[in-house]
Amino acid sequence: MNAIEVIHKIEKGSLENCYLLIGQEMFFHDQVIHALEKQIFKDSSSRSLNRIVLNGPETNLAEIVNASMAYPMLSDLKMVLVKDFNRVGQADQDIFLKYLSAPQKASILVLRLVEAGRNAFYKKVSSLTQVVDCKPVREYHMMPWAKKMIKEKNLKIDPPALNMLLEYTGANLLALTNEIEKLKNFKLDQAEINTDDVIALTGMSKEFNVFTFQDAVSQKDFRNAMKIGSKLLENGSNINALIGLLFAHFRRILLIADLKKRMDIASIKSKLHIKDFQWNKLNAALQNFSIHQLGRVINQLQTCDRRIKNSQGSAEAILQDFIFFICKK
Repeated sequence: MNAIEVIHKIEKGSLENCYLLIGQEMFFHDQVIHALEKQIFKDSSSRSLNRIVLNGPETNLAEIVNASMAYPMLSDLKMVLVKDFNRVGQADQDIFLKYLSAPQKASILVLRLVEAGRNAFYKKVSSLTQVVDCKPVREYHMMPWAKKMIKEKNLKIDPPALNMLLEYTGANLLALTNEIEKLKNFKLDQAEINTDDVIALTGMSKEFNVFTFQDAVSQKDFRNAMKIGSKLLENGSNINALIGLLFAHFRRILLIADLKKRMDIASIKSKLHIKDFQWNKLNAALQNFSIHQLGRVINQLQTCDRRIKNSQGSAEAILQDFIFFICKK
């Protein structure tokens, strides 16, 4: 089941004794855990007495079973939360699987990890627990999520500022949640949040930021792309974040190019939740690249990612090589 479905069940009081949270979107992990805590613990004292957190590298399967078997104190239920379950020592698998087959009714065991193994042990664990799919939200679904979160915080934001915020966080709900919380604390009045607010919050400069860099690369403006890229790195921007932003940007342009073959512009805008001002920039960028060239750009970005991970060159050299690749005639 996906995280939203599981949360709805929990909110209705339908609890399982064992949950396996799998996926890269930590926002969903946190939301499931929060929903469980709200149901299990009636006050902070019962939470402090009956919430046990174990870290994968520092524990083993037998210790998890022992913690889960213990009865709650001054409460009907207790929670045992295991972080990085994939890093737990693998001894005593039989004991652990036997526990999952007949778990302690007064305990809620939550196992969280980014990616499960494919061996027989993980398959058996999956069959004995409520698996919760916490995979990332697709990029074009981020806009509705952002609007919902902003509304829940009683904030107002203009479309360009919202787009800038989403470009900054990428398809990462936890990062988006954190930035919206910062905006709420930053914007003490009830005025609408604008791009200046987002720039101030994120520490970007109006001239040298990831968005002006993205625009310069999209327009194959070699001089400006080099200037802004170097300035961003000089000011402490992370090369991984820059490459990730460009990858998401060009992947969206490639998707638009593909959709244009079978859909009209209005349908594309609706499907991808693109505003007019966004469309103008994306469409302008599309005029500079064929579908074949976009594919080569994305492959080059993947090469940059591998070079970064393998320390094959400095951040500046890797970024400069990419800009030259994009902007060369």
